[in-house]
Amino acid sequence: MKLPCAADIIRVLPPGSHTLVVAFSGGPDSSALIHLALRTERAVRAVHIHHGLCPQADDWADYCQRVCNALGVDLHIEKISPNAQDGGIEASARALRYAAIQATLRQNDCVLTAHHADDQAETLLLRMLRGTGPQGLIGIQPQRPLGKGWLLRPLLGFTRAELDAYRQRHDINGVDDPSNKTAKAERSYLRERVMPALTARWPAAIAHLNRLSQWAAEDTEVLENLLDARLQHMRGAGEGPLPFALWAAESPAMQRALLRRWIAWAGWRPPSGKQLEAGRRSLLAASHDRQPLLTWADGCIGRHQQWLYRLPAKWPAIPATMCLRPGQTLAWGDMGWIEWPATAPMALALRIRPPLSGDKLAYPGRPRQRLKECFRASGVPPWWRARLPVVLDEQDEVLAVLGIHLTERGDQRWGAGNAPIWHVKSMPHGGDWGTVAMANE
Repeated sequence: MKLPCAADIIRVLPPGSHTLVVAFSGGPDSSALIHLALRTERAVRAVHIHHGLCPQADDWADYCQRVCNALGVDLHIEKISPNAQDGGIEASARALRYAAIQATLRQNDCVLTAHHADDQAETLLLRMLRGTGPQGLIGIQPQRPLGKGWLLRPLLGFTRAELDAYRQRHDINGVDDPSNKTAKAERSYLRERVMPALTARWPAAIAHLNRLSQWAAEDTEVLENLLDARLQHMRGAGEGPLPFALWAAESPAMQRALLRRWIAWAGWRPPSGKQLEAGRRSLLAASHDRQPLLTWADGCIGRHQQWLYRLPAKWPAIPATMCLRPGQTLAWGDMGWIEWPATAPMALALRIRPPLSGDKLAYPGRPRQRLKECFRASGVPPWWRARLPVVLDEQDEVLAVLGIHLTERGDQRWGAGNAPIWHVKSMPHGGDWGTVAMANE
């Protein structure tokens, strides 16, 4: 039986790493981890998350404080309030726990958690039973960035039995969470009832499941690199939307894979398999004059003409109306800002608002047209049309739609280079606003 040692922590530390921050619950596993961390001779502190989910929560926090006092380790205790409405109590607790830990980090700190091989095996089985895809088989990642530092799981290569043997050798105690002994939670049921039967019949089950996780991580890395190269080739040197024809020429499996990877580039969680397939079919089947959408909780993919766009699930707010004077710069809600050069000859303020259904503007040498027709002629994607800044004079006549069109009358009143300018803000999380940055015609 192999036992963990301080070198198992030291070898996984990223270059330039600083303090070791032990996520300390007071349980057996994290008690072994804090003992190991101290043996690295690195600076060590601890953080305890008070979930408030059981009557013993205050006692555990007190216990952790006593242990850390005895070890000479600074302990930070943070209370959180998990909400069952946020994806379930366990998911809420997990998200709040890592957010609270992240908030305590200084530059290049390394958070250590006591996840081990049994935890990894349980995670993989749970995900498979819930219908995970190949990426879900990666399970618990050995390390990843977290805020200003890193999140490390140095004990994933050791089983619960090996950690128990380490604790016994060094006379390390810990408190037991009674919820781990109940079968109400899915993981507890798996741990108490399924895993013992599984390992009794297949003793190497935990090792094999952990090996599956490692292979899945390697295969996913290779696949992502291939998809990244394909997406970059399809988009050329530019950023933004994806050419529809190139995507549509791929096989259905590659189309789905490319969409998932492109969505991941934006930092969004992917849609479900059913949502993705329904959206893929919709994007392909729509006629040229339609604008199909693949919509899910985190975002949206829209098709306009021969391009695919990643769009926000919720668009930024824009003002109902505002006044702009020469030399001023005002925010267009959360979608950028509008600047009017101080050299503009007009002294009166302009009114700027979103488009209305009755708005019309005139192209040089043509009769006035409704904005809807102008937008269609200019190739403006439909999701942009209600959000473009419309500039009005004192008689409420449209002088310009910023980013799309400057009327002849507006050009005459402002002169060259004096029209208001809309600086479009980049979309959060790497999505694509759409192509609206056309020259004022």
